[in-house]
Amino acid sequence: MIIEDMNGNIKNSKFIGVLLLVVISMIVLIVFSFQRATDVQLTGKNTQIKFERAICDLGCLKQGTPKTIQFRFENVGNEPLVIYNVEPSCGCTGAEWSKKPIEQGGEGLVEVTYDAKEPGVFMKTIDVYGNFEDGLVQLTIKGTVER
Repeated sequence: MIIEDMNGNIKNSKFIGVLLLVVISMIVLIVFSFQRATDVQLTGKNTQIKFERAICDLGCLKQGTPKTIQFRFENVGNEPLVIYNVEPSCGCTGAEWSKKPIEQGGEGLVEVTYDAKEPGVFMKTIDVYGNFEDGLVQLTIKGTVER
């Protein structure tokens, strides 16, 4: 809708509204991104994580049949371990993880589901972020999907 102000200037209220919405959305995203990135550093209490394995060969999978596997880990440090986020490398892989803090000596898991839709060889990574040394551990699944 085009409107005219008191001085006779024409303004596009829809454009201004959309522009305002975009700016506000960007500010919110920046604030949340900064918060997530600094959570570990603000506590100053990092610990250590030890996975049983970082790579899992799923072998041959039947096309159209999802496969779920678990990566078990232990808190081998002196502080409670918190996993903040788990990010698979693509949409064909989903992940769930232990959301509660893991006490010293405690165990947790990252559960990964690969949706075997496309035939062929695959290798996918899963980034695990938390309050442990380096703040990132990368897990890998690989295998072959057969028709």
